[in-house]
Amino acid sequence: MTPMPPHNKAPLEPSERLILIAASPRPDPEALGRTMHQVERWENLMTLAARHGVAGLVAGLVARSGGARALQRPVQERLARVRRAAFLIDHRQVSTLGEVRWRFERAGVPFLLLKGLGLAERFYAEPEDRMGRDLDILVREQHLEAAGGALEAMGLRSFRAEHYRKWHFHIPYVPGDDSHGIPVDLHWELTPAASPVQFQAREWWDSARRIELRCGPVHLPPATDELVHVAWHAFSGGSPQIRALRDVACLWATTRSPEERSATWARAQETRAGSFLHAALRLAGAFWGDAAGTPPDSRAGPSAPRRWSARKFLDGGAVVRRYADQWYPYGKIVYWSLLEGRGVGIPFLLQDTLRDERNAAWLRGQQFGVFHSLRTWIEVLTALAVAVGPAAAGRAVRSSGP
Repeated sequence: MTPMPPHNKAPLEPSERLILIAASPRPDPEALGRTMHQVERWENLMTLAARHGVAGLVAGLVARSGGARALQRPVQERLARVRRAAFLIDHRQVSTLGEVRWRFERAGVPFLLLKGLGLAERFYAEPEDRMGRDLDILVREQHLEAAGGALEAMGLRSFRAEHYRKWHFHIPYVPGDDSHGIPVDLHWELTPAASPVQFQAREWWDSARRIELRCGPVHLPPATDELVHVAWHAFSGGSPQIRALRDVACLWATTRSPEERSATWARAQETRAGSFLHAALRLAGAFWGDAAGTPPDSRAGPSAPRRWSARKFLDGGAVVRRYADQWYPYGKIVYWSLLEGRGVGIPFLLQDTLRDERNAAWLRGQQFGVFHSLRTWIEVLTALAVAVGPAAAGRAVRSSGP
């Protein structure tokens, strides 16, 4: 077990501040240049930036600012490698999505693009700065077989399709040996059947939005649903990445009128994702202030986090330093703490963690017996005790900005 580090109250280091400055929806060039020259350990900075999904963004902004020329040669080379990787990933994403469009159209399969490239092309000055790992697309359940066939015709292969069809809400398709594409997650739903958070994806099709991307026209979810889904997804693995919080801030900034924001909160509460949206906006407001839009006050939406057990992990400094990543149950507690509604007490946390551990063991080809169940329960209860105990909780979220 890894307890919360005792130095959680320490001020943010220059490398941590630089990541926040670079990830701001409206980065300050002067602050970027000033902080850049205060960074001493660039390897640590780029490692942390990669964990937050903003390595390409940091490398791109530093390169375009001209500040890279003043850095040591090994640092310049590291940044250049990241930039090359970002260009390659972006090219493959655009190429793969273009082929998905063509093959799905021929197969008569409409789809919605989720997250990823749709956010990169709308909210990044250079889309390649948002380095993605895959594409997420949503289809109607009756089109799942035809969509899978189209992806297989591209050289992608389903991974454990029967297992994912039974226990999950998407099927991963991964490149084969003769494919130069990227993985595609084929969704027919957006949350597990047992999740208290439930999106009405079947209703999205009538209000889907058509936009032009570099690969051609695609359809996105309705604006309100997209924002709520992205906010929920930011915490689905535990502590949110800085990239995910930036995505939420950019989407929130597009909901300018009081009517739009009221509709957003109504949809968030309807799907039981209000605490996720509130927590994401609180963190974005703490990190970037006015650049993230106006975060809601206590009257604008549900309080966040729902339980005291997440307050340490959702502190600004803890999020930047990825403290919840240090031990798997910490991330489960963060997600659980934001769940709303009845039936999501500690028994739900134990059962949900146990189900995930059993599925992970099955995917690894391992047996999961009584001993593993007992160990999982002990780990979760221990992590919960640490979360609510008197260990250092970190700086207050309102003072965690750069």
